[in-house]
Amino acid sequence: MDSPAETRREETREEVRLWKTVRFLQALGDRYTYRPIANSYVRFGLLLGLPGMFLTLAATIACSASTVPLAERFLAALRNPLLLAASASYPLLACWAFGVLGTLSRGKDLRIAQLIRDLTLQASRDELTGLLNHRHVVEHLGIEIERARREGYPLACLMIDLDNLKPVNDVFGHLAGDRILMEVGAILREGCRPYDVAGRYGGDEFCLVLPRVSDLQAAQMAERIRGRVARHPFVLPWNNRAVRPTVSIGISSFPRDGGTRAALVSAADSALYEAKEAGKNRVVIATGLRPVEGGRATKRTDTPRSLEARVFPRDPRPASQGPGRGPGAETGDGRELEARAPVETRRMAGHTPSPSRGERLLLIDDDPEIADMVRSLLEGEGYKVQVAPDGLAALEALASATPDLILLDLAMPRMDGFDFCRALSERGLARGVPIVVLTALDTFGYSSEFLSSLFGVRLFMYKPFQPRALLENLRKVLAVQRARNS
Repeated sequence: MDSPAETRREETREEVRLWKTVRFLQALGDRYTYRPIANSYVRFGLLLGLPGMFLTLAATIACSASTVPLAERFLAALRNPLLLAASASYPLLACWAFGVLGTLSRGKDLRIAQLIRDLTLQASRDELTGLLNHRHVVEHLGIEIERARREGYPLACLMIDLDNLKPVNDVFGHLAGDRILMEVGAILREGCRPYDVAGRYGGDEFCLVLPRVSDLQAAQMAERIRGRVARHPFVLPWNNRAVRPTVSIGISSFPRDGGTRAALVSAADSALYEAKEAGKNRVVIATGLRPVEGGRATKRTDTPRSLEARVFPRDPRPASQGPGRGPGAETGDGRELEARAPVETRRMAGHTPSPSRGERLLLIDDDPEIADMVRSLLEGEGYKVQVAPDGLAALEALASATPDLILLDLAMPRMDGFDFCRALSERGLARGVPIVVLTALDTFGYSSEFLSSLFGVRLFMYKPFQPRALLENLRKVLAVQRARNS
Protein backbone atom coordinates (compact mmCIF):
# COMPACT_ATOMS: atom_id res chain seq x y z
CA MET A 1 0.00 0.00 0.00
CA ASP A 2 1.41 3.35 -1.02
CA SER A 3 2.15 5.88 1.66
CA PRO A 4 0.39 9.29 1.59
CA ALA A 5 3.63 10.97 0.47
CA GLU A 6 4.03 8.58 -2.49
CA THR A 7 0.37 9.07 -3.39
CA ARG A 8 0.81 12.84 -3.43
CA ARG A 9 3.95 12.54 -5.57
CA GLU A 10 2.09 10.34 -8.06
CA GLU A 11 -0.80 12.79 -8.19
CA THR A 12 1.68 15.59 -8.81
CA ARG A 13 3.29 13.67 -11.67
CA GLU A 14 -0.14 13.07 -13.20
CA GLU A 15 -0.95 16.77 -12.96
CA VAL A 16 2.35 17.67 -14.62
CA ARG A 17 1.71 15.23 -17.49
CA LEU A 18 -1.80 16.59 -17.94
CA TRP A 19 -0.47 20.16 -17.87
CA LYS A 20 2.13 19.33 -20.56
CA THR A 21 -0.51 17.67 -22.76
CA VAL A 22 -2.77 20.74 -22.49
CA ARG A 23 0.10 23.06 -23.32
CA PHE A 24 1.05 20.92 -26.35
CA LEU A 25 -2.51 20.93 -27.69
CA GLN A 26 -2.73 24.68 -27.22
CA ALA A 27 0.55 25.10 -29.12
CA LEU A 28 -0.83 23.08 -32.06
CA GLY A 29 -3.63 25.60 -32.50
CA ASP A 30 -1.51 28.68 -31.88
CA ARG A 31 -0.84 30.78 -35.00
CA TYR A 32 2.64 31.56 -33.71
CA THR A 33 3.58 27.93 -34.41
CA TYR A 34 3.15 28.45 -38.18
CA ARG A 35 4.77 31.87 -38.58
CA PRO A 36 8.36 31.44 -39.84
CA ILE A 37 9.09 35.17 -39.73
CA ALA A 38 8.06 35.60 -36.08
CA ASN A 39 9.02 32.11 -34.87
CA SER A 40 12.75 31.52 -35.30
CA TYR A 41 12.28 27.86 -34.37
CA VAL A 42 10.38 27.33 -37.68
CA ARG A 43 13.32 28.64 -39.67
CA PHE A 44 15.68 26.41 -37.72
CA GLY A 45 13.45 23.40 -38.48
CA LEU A 46 13.52 24.29 -42.18
CA LEU A 47 17.32 24.32 -42.17
CA LEU A 48 17.39 20.91 -40.52
CA GLY A 49 14.72 19.44 -42.82
CA LEU A 50 16.14 20.51 -46.21
CA PRO A 51 19.14 18.13 -46.08
CA GLY A 52 16.78 15.25 -45.42
CA MET A 53 14.79 16.10 -48.55
CA PHE A 54 17.88 16.25 -50.74
CA LEU A 55 19.30 13.05 -49.26
CA THR A 56 16.04 11.23 -50.02
CA LEU A 57 16.10 12.33 -53.65
CA ALA A 58 19.77 11.44 -53.96
CA ALA A 59 19.29 7.97 -52.49
CA THR A 60 16.36 7.30 -54.81
CA ILE A 61 18.34 8.35 -57.87
CA ALA A 62 21.37 6.31 -56.80
CA CYS A 63 19.31 3.17 -56.27
CA SER A 64 17.58 3.32 -59.69
CA ALA A 65 18.82 1.40 -62.74
CA SER A 66 22.41 2.28 -63.47
CA THR A 67 21.97 1.85 -67.23
CA VAL A 68 19.71 4.89 -67.38
CA PRO A 69 21.57 8.21 -67.70
CA LEU A 70 21.77 10.32 -64.52
CA ALA A 71 19.81 13.21 -66.01
CA GLU A 72 16.93 10.92 -66.97
CA ARG A 73 16.92 9.34 -63.50
CA PHE A 74 16.78 12.80 -61.93
CA LEU A 75 13.90 13.89 -64.16
CA ALA A 76 12.07 10.64 -63.43
CA ALA A 77 12.43 11.26 -59.72
CA LEU A 78 10.98 14.76 -60.07
CA ARG A 79 8.00 13.33 -61.96
CA ASN A 80 7.23 10.88 -59.13
CA PRO A 81 4.65 12.59 -56.81
CA LEU A 82 5.00 10.04 -54.04
CA LEU A 83 8.76 10.56 -53.96
CA LEU A 84 8.37 14.35 -53.94
CA ALA A 85 5.80 14.18 -51.14
CA ALA A 86 8.03 11.91 -49.07
CA SER A 87 11.03 14.15 -49.66
CA ALA A 88 9.13 17.34 -48.82
CA SER A 89 7.75 15.82 -45.62
CA TYR A 90 11.14 16.12 -43.95
CA PRO A 91 11.35 19.93 -43.89
CA LEU A 92 7.61 20.29 -43.28
CA LEU A 93 7.65 17.96 -40.28
CA ALA A 94 10.78 19.63 -38.98
CA CYS A 95 9.25 23.10 -39.32
CA TRP A 96 6.05 21.95 -37.58
CA ALA A 97 7.88 20.19 -34.74
CA PHE A 98 10.24 23.06 -34.09
CA GLY A 99 7.39 25.57 -34.47
CA VAL A 100 5.57 23.79 -31.63
CA LEU A 101 8.76 23.90 -29.56
CA GLY A 102 9.09 27.60 -30.28
CA THR A 103 5.52 28.25 -29.16
CA LEU A 104 6.04 26.26 -25.96
CA SER A 105 9.29 28.11 -25.26
CA ARG A 106 7.63 31.47 -25.94
CA GLY A 107 4.76 30.63 -23.58
CA LYS A 108 7.24 29.65 -20.88
CA ASP A 109 9.17 32.88 -21.35
CA LEU A 110 5.95 34.90 -21.12
CA ARG A 111 4.91 33.10 -17.92
CA ILE A 112 8.34 33.69 -16.37
CA ALA A 113 8.20 37.37 -17.33
CA GLN A 114 4.71 37.66 -15.81
CA LEU A 115 5.89 35.96 -12.63
CA ILE A 116 8.81 38.38 -12.42
CA ARG A 117 6.44 41.33 -12.86
CA ASP A 118 4.09 39.92 -10.20
CA LEU A 119 6.94 39.34 -7.75
CA THR A 120 8.32 42.82 -8.42
CA LEU A 121 4.86 44.29 -7.83
CA GLN A 122 4.41 42.31 -4.63
CA ALA A 123 7.84 43.36 -3.41
CA SER A 124 7.16 47.04 -4.09
CA ARG A 125 3.47 47.37 -3.18
CA ASP A 126 1.59 47.27 0.06
CA GLU A 127 -0.77 44.31 -0.14
CA LEU A 128 -3.62 46.00 1.74
CA THR A 129 -3.79 49.40 0.04
CA GLY A 130 -2.05 48.76 -3.29
CA LEU A 131 0.25 51.75 -2.69
CA LEU A 132 4.04 51.60 -2.60
CA ASN A 133 5.46 50.05 0.56
CA HIS A 134 7.82 51.80 2.97
CA ARG A 135 11.09 50.85 1.29
CA HIS A 136 10.01 51.86 -2.20
CA VAL A 137 8.30 55.11 -1.24
CA VAL A 138 11.48 56.20 0.58
CA GLU A 139 13.55 55.11 -2.42
CA HIS A 140 11.32 57.14 -4.78
CA LEU A 141 11.60 60.12 -2.43
CA GLY A 142 15.38 60.03 -2.77
CA ILE A 143 15.13 59.75 -6.57
CA GLU A 144 12.74 62.70 -6.76
CA ILE A 145 14.97 64.80 -4.48
CA GLU A 146 17.96 64.23 -6.78
CA ARG A 147 15.88 65.03 -9.86
CA ALA A 148 14.51 68.20 -8.21
CA ARG A 149 18.04 69.27 -7.23
CA ARG A 150 19.33 68.64 -10.76
CA GLU A 151 16.48 70.43 -12.56
CA GLY A 152 15.91 73.11 -9.93
CA TYR A 153 12.21 72.73 -9.09
CA PRO A 154 10.47 72.46 -5.68
CA LEU A 155 9.20 69.25 -4.15
CA ALA A 156 6.79 68.56 -1.29
CA CYS A 157 6.59 65.61 1.08
CA LEU A 158 3.32 64.86 2.90
CA MET A 159 3.06 62.63 5.95
CA ILE A 160 -0.56 61.55 6.51
CA ASP A 161 -1.80 59.80 9.64
CA LEU A 162 -5.25 58.43 10.39
CA ASP A 163 -6.71 59.89 13.57
CA ASN A 164 -7.94 57.51 16.28
CA LEU A 165 -7.78 54.29 14.25
CA LYS A 166 -7.09 52.21 17.37
CA PRO A 167 -10.56 52.80 18.89
CA VAL A 168 -12.09 51.60 15.62
CA ASN A 169 -10.00 48.42 15.80
CA ASP A 170 -10.94 47.94 19.46
CA VAL A 171 -14.66 48.40 18.95
CA PHE A 172 -15.33 47.09 15.44
CA GLY A 173 -12.33 44.78 14.96
CA HIS A 174 -9.21 44.93 12.83
CA LEU A 175 -11.15 44.08 9.68
CA ALA A 176 -12.85 47.46 10.04
CA GLY A 177 -9.46 49.15 10.39
CA ASP A 178 -8.18 47.31 7.31
CA ARG A 179 -11.19 48.44 5.30
CA ILE A 180 -10.62 52.05 6.33
CA LEU A 181 -6.96 51.81 5.30
CA MET A 182 -7.94 50.39 1.91
CA GLU A 183 -10.48 53.12 1.23
CA VAL A 184 -8.10 55.85 2.38
CA GLY A 185 -5.48 54.39 0.03
CA ALA A 186 -8.00 54.60 -2.82
CA ILE A 187 -8.73 58.24 -1.94
CA LEU A 188 -5.00 59.03 -2.03
CA ARG A 189 -4.60 57.36 -5.44
CA GLU A 190 -7.51 59.34 -6.84
CA GLY A 191 -6.21 62.59 -5.37
CA CYS A 192 -2.70 62.25 -6.82
CA ARG A 193 -1.42 63.24 -10.22
CA PRO A 194 -0.04 60.48 -12.50
CA TYR A 195 3.57 61.33 -11.65
CA ASP A 196 3.09 61.76 -7.89
CA VAL A 197 4.34 59.04 -5.55
CA ALA A 198 1.94 57.61 -2.95
CA GLY A 199 2.88 54.96 -0.43
CA ARG A 200 2.02 53.45 2.92
CA TYR A 201 4.77 54.51 5.28
CA GLY A 202 3.76 52.09 8.00
CA GLY A 203 0.78 51.25 10.20
CA ASP A 204 -1.81 53.98 9.69
CA GLU A 205 0.67 56.46 8.15
CA PHE A 206 0.94 57.33 4.47
CA CYS A 207 3.49 59.35 2.52
CA LEU A 208 2.99 61.44 -0.62
CA VAL A 209 5.82 62.84 -2.75
CA LEU A 210 4.68 65.74 -4.95
CA PRO A 211 7.23 66.95 -7.56
CA ARG A 212 7.06 70.53 -8.89
CA VAL A 213 4.79 71.64 -6.05
CA SER A 214 5.43 74.45 -3.55
CA ASP A 215 4.47 74.12 0.09
CA LEU A 216 1.33 76.24 -0.32
CA GLN A 217 0.23 74.26 -3.38
CA ALA A 218 0.88 71.09 -1.41
CA ALA A 219 -1.23 72.55 1.41
CA GLN A 220 -4.15 73.01 -0.97
CA MET A 221 -3.83 69.42 -2.20
CA ALA A 222 -3.54 68.17 1.38
CA GLU A 223 -6.62 70.13 2.40
CA ARG A 224 -8.59 68.54 -0.45
CA ILE A 225 -7.45 65.09 0.66
CA ARG A 226 -8.31 65.85 4.28
CA GLY A 227 -11.76 67.06 3.27
CA ARG A 228 -12.43 64.03 1.09
CA VAL A 229 -11.51 61.63 3.90
CA ALA A 230 -13.66 63.56 6.39
CA ARG A 231 -16.67 63.47 4.04
CA HIS A 232 -16.21 59.90 2.81
CA PRO A 233 -18.81 57.44 4.16
CA PHE A 234 -16.88 54.46 5.52
CA VAL A 235 -19.62 51.82 5.86
CA LEU A 236 -18.81 48.40 7.30
CA PRO A 237 -20.66 45.87 5.08
CA TRP A 238 -21.07 43.19 7.76
CA ASN A 239 -23.05 45.39 10.17
CA ASN A 240 -23.90 48.49 8.09
CA ARG A 241 -22.25 50.67 10.72
CA ALA A 242 -20.81 53.95 9.45
CA VAL A 243 -17.51 55.26 10.80
CA ARG A 244 -16.02 58.60 9.81
CA PRO A 245 -12.29 58.77 10.55
CA THR A 246 -10.20 61.84 9.85
CA VAL A 247 -6.58 62.43 8.89
CA SER A 248 -3.86 64.79 10.08
CA ILE A 249 -1.25 65.87 7.52
CA GLY A 250 2.24 67.33 7.91
CA ILE A 251 4.03 68.96 4.98
CA SER A 252 7.72 69.57 4.31
CA SER A 253 9.29 70.99 1.14
CA PHE A 254 12.58 70.75 -0.73
CA PRO A 255 14.92 72.59 -0.52
CA ARG A 256 13.57 74.75 2.31
CA ASP A 257 13.25 72.00 4.93
CA GLY A 258 16.27 69.91 3.87
CA GLY A 259 18.02 68.24 1.00
CA THR A 260 17.89 64.59 2.09
CA ARG A 261 15.23 61.97 2.57
CA ALA A 262 15.73 61.91 6.32
CA ALA A 263 15.46 65.70 6.62
CA LEU A 264 12.21 65.93 4.65
CA VAL A 265 10.60 62.99 6.44
CA SER A 266 11.65 64.35 9.83
CA ALA A 267 10.28 67.83 9.06
CA ALA A 268 6.99 66.44 7.75
CA ASP A 269 6.74 64.14 10.77
CA SER A 270 7.24 67.08 13.14
CA ALA A 271 4.50 69.01 11.34
CA LEU A 272 2.27 65.94 11.60
CA TYR A 273 2.92 65.73 15.33
CA GLU A 274 1.97 69.38 15.69
CA ALA A 275 -1.24 68.76 13.74
CA LYS A 276 -2.06 65.99 16.20
CA GLU A 277 -1.30 68.20 19.17
CA ALA A 278 -3.44 71.03 17.74
CA GLY A 279 -6.53 68.85 17.74
CA LYS A 280 -6.15 66.48 14.75
CA ASN A 281 -8.08 66.61 11.46
CA ARG A 282 -5.93 69.43 10.08
CA VAL A 283 -2.93 70.26 7.89
CA VAL A 284 0.32 71.80 9.17
CA ILE A 285 3.28 73.03 7.09
CA ALA A 286 6.72 72.52 8.61
CA THR A 287 7.93 75.94 7.45
CA GLY A 288 5.72 77.81 9.93
CA LEU A 289 2.56 78.11 7.82
CA ARG A 290 -0.66 76.23 8.34
CA PRO A 291 -3.40 76.03 5.70
CA VAL A 292 -6.93 76.64 6.87
CA GLU A 293 -10.23 76.13 5.11
CA GLY A 294 -10.15 77.35 1.54
CA GLY A 295 -6.46 76.60 1.04
CA ARG A 296 -5.30 79.90 2.60
CA ALA A 297 -2.37 79.91 4.99
CA THR A 298 -1.78 81.50 8.36
CA LYS A 299 0.99 81.32 10.90
CA ARG A 300 1.06 78.04 12.70
CA THR A 301 0.58 79.75 16.05
CA ASP A 302 -2.86 80.97 14.89
CA THR A 303 -4.77 77.85 15.84
CA PRO A 304 -8.21 77.56 14.26
CA ARG A 305 -9.95 76.91 17.54
CA SER A 306 -8.94 77.91 21.03
CA LEU A 307 -8.58 75.33 23.74
CA GLU A 308 -11.81 76.41 25.41
CA ALA A 309 -13.71 76.08 22.13
CA ARG A 310 -12.52 72.46 21.85
CA VAL A 311 -14.13 71.70 25.22
CA PHE A 312 -16.83 74.31 25.78
CA PRO A 313 -18.40 75.80 22.61
CA ARG A 314 -18.96 79.54 22.55
CA ASP A 315 -22.27 81.23 21.91
CA PRO A 316 -22.61 82.25 18.24
CA ARG A 317 -25.02 85.12 19.06
CA PRO A 318 -23.86 88.75 18.99
CA ALA A 319 -22.87 90.18 22.35
CA SER A 320 -25.88 92.52 22.38
CA GLN A 321 -28.33 89.68 22.05
CA GLY A 322 -29.77 88.26 25.18
CA PRO A 323 -29.84 84.57 25.99
CA GLY A 324 -32.51 82.54 24.37
CA ARG A 325 -33.52 85.17 21.78
CA GLY A 326 -32.80 85.66 18.09
CA PRO A 327 -31.01 83.47 15.59
CA GLY A 328 -28.68 80.82 16.91
CA ALA A 329 -30.39 80.70 20.28
CA GLU A 330 -30.69 76.93 20.19
CA THR A 331 -28.45 74.10 19.14
CA GLY A 332 -29.48 71.22 16.95
CA ASP A 333 -30.78 69.27 19.95
CA GLY A 334 -32.86 72.22 21.24
CA ARG A 335 -30.61 73.08 24.19
CA GLU A 336 -29.99 76.76 24.77
CA LEU A 337 -26.48 78.00 24.09
CA GLU A 338 -24.91 80.30 26.61
CA ALA A 339 -21.96 82.67 26.51
CA ARG A 340 -19.06 81.43 28.55
CA ALA A 341 -16.49 83.33 30.59
CA PRO A 342 -13.19 81.73 31.65
CA VAL A 343 -13.70 78.68 33.82
CA GLU A 344 -12.11 80.20 36.90
CA THR A 345 -14.74 82.99 37.03
CA ARG A 346 -17.61 81.16 35.32
CA ARG A 347 -21.11 82.13 36.34
CA MET A 348 -23.65 81.13 33.70
CA ALA A 349 -26.83 83.15 33.26
CA GLY A 350 -29.73 81.60 35.08
CA HIS A 351 -27.60 78.83 36.61
CA THR A 352 -27.55 78.35 40.34
CA PRO A 353 -25.10 75.65 41.38
CA SER A 354 -26.76 73.06 43.57
CA PRO A 355 -24.75 72.07 46.61
CA SER A 356 -22.78 68.88 46.08
CA ARG A 357 -22.03 66.36 48.79
CA GLY A 358 -18.30 66.50 48.20
CA GLU A 359 -18.22 63.43 45.97
CA ARG A 360 -14.80 62.24 44.87
CA LEU A 361 -14.35 62.25 41.11
CA LEU A 362 -11.49 60.70 39.14
CA LEU A 363 -10.82 62.63 35.88
CA ILE A 364 -8.76 60.71 33.28
CA ASP A 365 -7.57 62.86 30.35
CA ASP A 366 -4.19 63.08 28.63
CA ASP A 367 -4.53 66.78 27.77
CA PRO A 368 -3.38 68.71 30.89
CA GLU A 369 -5.00 71.97 29.83
CA ILE A 370 -8.39 70.39 29.20
CA ALA A 371 -8.08 68.43 32.44
CA ASP A 372 -7.33 71.63 34.39
CA MET A 373 -10.33 73.40 32.87
CA VAL A 374 -12.73 70.56 33.65
CA ARG A 375 -11.28 70.18 37.17
CA SER A 376 -11.73 73.91 37.83
CA LEU A 377 -15.33 73.67 36.66
CA LEU A 378 -16.07 70.69 38.92
CA GLU A 379 -14.19 72.00 41.95
CA GLY A 380 -16.19 75.22 41.62
CA GLU A 381 -19.28 73.07 42.20
CA GLY A 382 -17.81 71.50 45.35
CA TYR A 383 -16.56 68.20 43.92
CA LYS A 384 -13.21 66.72 44.95
CA VAL A 385 -11.35 65.96 41.73
CA GLN A 386 -8.27 63.80 41.19
CA VAL A 387 -6.64 63.91 37.74
CA ALA A 388 -4.84 61.03 35.98
CA PRO A 389 -3.12 61.50 32.58
CA ASP A 390 -3.89 58.00 31.27
CA GLY A 391 -5.30 54.62 32.16
CA LEU A 392 -2.18 53.31 33.92
CA ALA A 393 -2.00 56.30 36.26
CA ALA A 394 -5.73 55.93 36.93
CA LEU A 395 -5.28 52.27 37.92
CA GLU A 396 -2.59 53.29 40.40
CA ALA A 397 -4.93 55.92 41.86
CA LEU A 398 -7.76 53.38 42.17
CA ALA A 399 -5.48 51.02 44.09
CA SER A 400 -5.36 53.53 46.96
CA ALA A 401 -8.87 55.01 46.91
CA THR A 402 -12.17 54.36 45.16
CA PRO A 403 -13.93 57.43 43.73
CA ASP A 404 -17.66 58.02 43.52
CA LEU A 405 -17.54 58.61 39.76
CA ILE A 406 -15.00 58.30 36.93
CA LEU A 407 -14.74 60.80 34.08
CA LEU A 408 -12.93 59.04 31.21
CA ASP A 409 -11.41 60.13 27.90
CA LEU A 410 -11.10 57.41 25.24
CA ALA A 411 -8.05 58.33 23.15
CA MET A 412 -4.97 58.42 25.42
CA PRO A 413 -1.35 57.25 25.26
CA ARG A 414 0.00 54.16 27.01
CA MET A 415 -3.46 52.89 28.04
CA ASP A 416 -6.57 54.29 26.38
CA GLY A 417 -10.11 54.33 27.71
CA PHE A 418 -11.09 50.98 26.22
CA ASP A 419 -8.11 49.16 27.73
CA PHE A 420 -8.74 50.93 31.03
CA CYS A 421 -12.31 49.61 31.18
CA ARG A 422 -11.10 46.12 30.38
CA ALA A 423 -8.46 46.36 33.12
CA LEU A 424 -11.12 47.45 35.62
CA SER A 425 -13.20 44.41 34.76
CA GLU A 426 -10.24 42.00 34.88
CA ARG A 427 -8.84 43.33 38.19
CA GLY A 428 -12.19 43.82 39.87
CA LEU A 429 -11.49 47.48 40.68
CA ALA A 430 -14.13 50.19 41.23
CA ARG A 431 -17.03 47.76 41.05
CA GLY A 432 -20.28 49.63 40.71
CA VAL A 433 -18.59 53.01 40.21
CA PRO A 434 -20.35 54.87 37.37
CA ILE A 435 -18.24 55.86 34.35
CA VAL A 436 -18.91 58.98 32.29
CA VAL A 437 -17.09 59.16 28.95
CA LEU A 438 -15.97 62.59 27.70
CA THR A 439 -14.51 62.22 24.23
CA ALA A 440 -13.96 63.99 20.93
CA LEU A 441 -14.53 60.75 18.98
CA ASP A 442 -17.94 61.87 17.80
CA THR A 443 -17.60 60.55 14.25
CA PHE A 444 -17.28 56.81 14.82
CA GLY A 445 -20.92 55.91 15.37
CA TYR A 446 -20.50 55.06 19.06
CA SER A 447 -23.57 55.23 21.27
CA SER A 448 -24.01 55.29 25.02
CA GLU A 449 -26.08 52.09 24.81
CA PHE A 450 -23.32 50.33 22.90
CA LEU A 451 -20.57 51.33 25.32
CA SER A 452 -22.81 50.68 28.30
CA SER A 453 -23.36 47.11 27.17
CA LEU A 454 -19.65 46.70 26.41
CA PHE A 455 -17.94 48.43 29.36
CA GLY A 456 -20.71 49.52 31.74
CA VAL A 457 -20.53 53.21 30.79
CA ARG A 458 -23.37 55.21 32.33
CA LEU A 459 -23.07 58.36 30.22
CA PHE A 460 -21.45 59.29 26.96
CA MET A 461 -20.76 62.97 26.15
CA TYR A 462 -19.03 64.40 23.11
CA LYS A 463 -16.53 67.24 23.13
CA PRO A 464 -17.32 70.07 22.82
CA PHE A 465 -20.06 70.03 25.46
CA GLN A 466 -21.91 72.64 27.51
CA PRO A 467 -20.78 73.11 31.13
CA ARG A 468 -24.39 73.16 32.33
CA ALA A 469 -25.14 69.90 30.51
CA LEU A 470 -22.06 68.26 32.07
CA LEU A 471 -22.95 69.36 35.58
CA GLU A 472 -26.60 68.38 35.27
CA ASN A 473 -25.72 64.96 33.89
CA LEU A 474 -23.17 64.36 36.65
CA ARG A 475 -25.75 65.26 39.28
CA LYS A 476 -28.24 62.83 37.74
CA VAL A 477 -25.71 59.99 37.55
CA LEU A 478 -24.60 60.56 41.15
CA ALA A 479 -28.21 60.75 42.32
CA VAL A 480 -29.00 57.41 40.67
CA GLN A 481 -25.86 55.95 42.23
CA ARG A 482 -26.82 57.18 45.70
CA ALA A 483 -30.31 55.71 45.28
CA ARG A 484 -28.81 52.35 44.34
CA ASN A 485 -26.47 52.37 47.32
CA SER A 486 -29.18 53.30 49.79
